[in-house]
Amino acid sequence: MSESIEVSFRLAKNTVVEERSETIPFILTVRGIKSKAPSACFMFIIDTSYSMDGEKIFRAKLAAIKSVELLRETDYVGVYSFADDFKKVLEPVKLTDRDKVVKAIVSLKLGSGTNFYNMFRQIYNEIKFVRENLAVHLIRLILVTDGQPTTGVKKIDKIMELVDKIADLRVSALIIGVGYDYNEKMLMGIANKLTGIFEHIDNADKLERVIQEYTLVAREVSARDVTVRFRFKHPFRVTIYNRAFKTTDSGVEIHVGDVNFREEVNVIGDIEVPPLTTGVIYPGNIQVSYINPSTNETEIITMPEFRIESIPITQLNNLKIDQEALQKIELIRTATEIEKALEESDSRRIVEKLTDLADITLRVGSEELSTRTLNIKEKIEKSGLSPEFSKELAALISRIVSGRVRIEEGVKK
Repeated sequence: MSESIEVSFRLAKNTVVEERSETIPFILTVRGIKSKAPSACFMFIIDTSYSMDGEKIFRAKLAAIKSVELLRETDYVGVYSFADDFKKVLEPVKLTDRDKVVKAIVSLKLGSGTNFYNMFRQIYNEIKFVRENLAVHLIRLILVTDGQPTTGVKKIDKIMELVDKIADLRVSALIIGVGYDYNEKMLMGIANKLTGIFEHIDNADKLERVIQEYTLVAREVSARDVTVRFRFKHPFRVTIYNRAFKTTDSGVEIHVGDVNFREEVNVIGDIEVPPLTTGVIYPGNIQVSYINPSTNETEIITMPEFRIESIPITQLNNLKIDQEALQKIELIRTATEIEKALEESDSRRIVEKLTDLADITLRVGSEELSTRTLNIKEKIEKSGLSPEFSKELAALISRIVSGRVRIEEGVKK
């Protein structure tokens, strides 16, 4: 038993009919149950292109300053800006001198162009510097932008190659798009790769709330660099829907990322079950590894083997479905389908799946998600998939697909 996290694994059903190939949906949940607050490095990356002039840059600066007030003297803050060129306004320093950090944020100046490629190339080097020279392992990126690539390398796939390199350094991120002129598909993709969250802000005055909420959550971590390994006997196979995964000789490996205190992260997928004879079989096991933030040592949880029972078709009435688990699985899986339709700008498919999503969110008891879903669906049905509605939808879907859910204090999951 871990003192840092709890891990649960639920099958939508654990019974199959003999001599049939079947697919069993599953959900694996990692919960942060203990607050650990090691030194963290928050890296603020602010778009300072001329389109950020006025309220956007003012609100971005104010939000960053207010966020810094929530951090401890043992934390580090770095301040960076990017337009056509990249500027290291302040390399990560301890918050023993808050005035220095505030002055750096206030000093941000606007320039022309928006060069994402160069920014990510430089940020990669900055993260490596922090890893190699500072006694801090917890790194959080907070990126605020209102635009898309206009200078330098503009191809999204090339930019994403750099993001992949950053993801290998095991950081987490809050990616914020402000207004309606940025590329939401790119920002959503960046957030997914960095096991983070993408947020759409229609009005800059909301920046302060969003960044403060993220800071409060991200400063308390229960486990770093959580990795899940499914090891299955041949010919059982596993498919994961809401996380990138790597196939190994014995199964699959999924990088979950950091799990914060009072947060649960859900990973969903399917187990492909081959035809079985009547009886009980144990397909394999699940292992979860993570770094304990207090000791910086790797700890491993090996879960008990789960069972699948194969029954004659005459006993089909005895088959039981875990409806609660199935609904949570359907919620995330439907969101991944909308994500794909959004990438293809398939309005018809989006509306169809939003109808399903609204129904599922009601069944899982999330009125807030249901209201947002229905609101976006009605807008798209009335006016089409405009840039405005596409961004609202991308932010909603990014949050669901991330599998990250806050656990309210006093609420038992």
